[in-house]
Amino acid sequence: MNTMMTTGTSLKNIVVWLVEDNVDYSETVKRVFWRDYAKIESFSCAEDALKCMHSGVIPDIILMDIHLPGMNGVKATEQIKRETPQVKILILTGSENDTTVLETLQHGADGYMLKVSTAEAIELAIDQCMHGGRPLDAFVTSAMIDMLSRSENHTEHEPLNVDEKEILRSISKGMPRRDISERLGISVHTIDFHIRSVFKKFDVHSQPAAIAIAIKNNII
Repeated sequence: MNTMMTTGTSLKNIVVWLVEDNVDYSETVKRVFWRDYAKIESFSCAEDALKCMHSGVIPDIILMDIHLPGMNGVKATEQIKRETPQVKILILTGSENDTTVLETLQHGADGYMLKVSTAEAIELAIDQCMHGGRPLDAFVTSAMIDMLSRSENHTEHEPLNVDEKEILRSISKGMPRRDISERLGISVHTIDFHIRSVFKKFDVHSQPAAIAIAIKNNII
């Protein structure tokens, strides 16, 4: 993370947890962001974070590493999303493994960023997660496209309509549903309906997979 960057105005009242076993990186994150949020607490393993949650302490968002001692970030994301789906999870890791990306997103991660991202980019990703967006590092979409290229047999997909294309294009830029709703003059429920329609047409179950197919086929 480029700590030379300064952060801007953000959501002051949210509680942020960091699940990270690298003490130096954990301390850097807390030092950079401590003024921007109500509280930042760090855990060196997923088990400690889960234990705290089971005691009744629930954060607004968790910045989750993948490679952790004991339970890894993929399994932790799956359990947390199953038990407390309202908690946002932003994967913040050094892992660029294609399979890891897919697994965490399939288990409900709200975004995926690399640790080398600037402080501004991470703060923006947190903000997008909290407003219903799906921030993804640029490499994630590229990785998804590569995976599709290796596995897809040139399947013909049902064409998207104008609204579906525009919604998917907006989501690919990390725009929250609320902002898409205001810009297009349609309700959030209508946006969700269009997203489900895209999933059905593309035969996928996640936004990143849908975005990857659309980019691969020059739809957006």
